[in-house]
Amino acid sequence: MRIPESIVAAEVTKRTSEPGNTTIRLAASAMSVLKRTRGCGLLRLMGFFCLMVLVAFVLDRVFTVGLRRIETSEFGASNKVFSGQVNANIVISGSSRALVHYDPRIIQNITGLTAYNLGRNAAQTDMQCAFLKTYLNTTPGLKS
Repeated sequence: MRIPESIVAAEVTKRTSEPGNTTIRLAASAMSVLKRTRGCGLLRLMGFFCLMVLVAFVLDRVFTVGLRRIETSEFGASNKVFSGQVNANIVISGSSRALVHYDPRIIQNITGLTAYNLGRNAAQTDMQCAFLKTYLNTTPGLKS
């Protein structure tokens, strides 16, 4: 429960006039400090918000740099596609069936052309299409 400042100030004024009452004088000086720092709660809230934004940016940067360093698994395949490192003559795109059933090494041996498998585990059609479009946009020198 909060006591109105006017009542507290009147009580402090009344009691500070008594001789030897140092506790009340300290309360009066604390009250003046509280009046000066009225916007302190808003400043603390803004400081906390700025700190959380800074932490979010730092974590985003750490995770982004860490994930881009991965060279294996689906992250590694995604990194190769996004950076334009995949430049194959034959591209296999699809869901986990394409990923598991078509081995690009065998296709390369039979045809003599480079092959790359863009298959994704548990990928729906829209995800497959987006990944293939990303490959087509990031790979230099493709013939349409």
